[in-house]
Amino acid sequence: LEKKGVTYRLYADYISVNFRNPLRIRSYQNWFLSHFDEQSKSLVQAILFSHQDDSEIIQSIKDLHLFRLVSTSGLYLAAFIAFLEFILSFKLKEKWTKLFALIILCFYGLFTFPRFSVLRILFMNIFWWINNHRWHGKLKSHDILGLLGLMFLFIDYHLAYQDAFILGFSIPIFYSF
Repeated sequence: LEKKGVTYRLYADYISVNFRNPLRIRSYQNWFLSHFDEQSKSLVQAILFSHQDDSEIIQSIKDLHLFRLVSTSGLYLAAFIAFLEFILSFKLKEKWTKLFALIILCFYGLFTFPRFSVLRILFMNIFWWINNHRWHGKLKSHDILGLLGLMFLFIDYHLAYQDAFILGFSIPIFYSF
């Protein structure tokens, strides 16, 4: 918690619920996960929604130190977006393919809101779309990554200590070389 900037602890004697979220996101997550068998369910739940349990497959992935690499870097999400754009490119133009993929990514971001890797990929794709279709490619990919990294650090400088920030920005930089 110290790396996230938490320095104080708040204690409450009484908690009352004044507002309930009408979307019931957790019920949609449970409905989606009900379509998988028990072993696959724990893996999908851990990667997509950051809910980890002590299943055998999750433990074996953690033992190989692959879980943090996959979940914090957002590689699975970037691969999904690329696959979605590939499928949509058969019917739509590139501009609309990327916009439709962004809309789907926004909905996914609602279900996993506090995850930094999802927010990073969402904003990165938004900046790339704006750069390619509004600014006509004036910025290079390193410029977009740098501006996005500075924007996130300006909002919360404690992100520089987190694995999701370090892996999330270093992998695309190495990939682009």
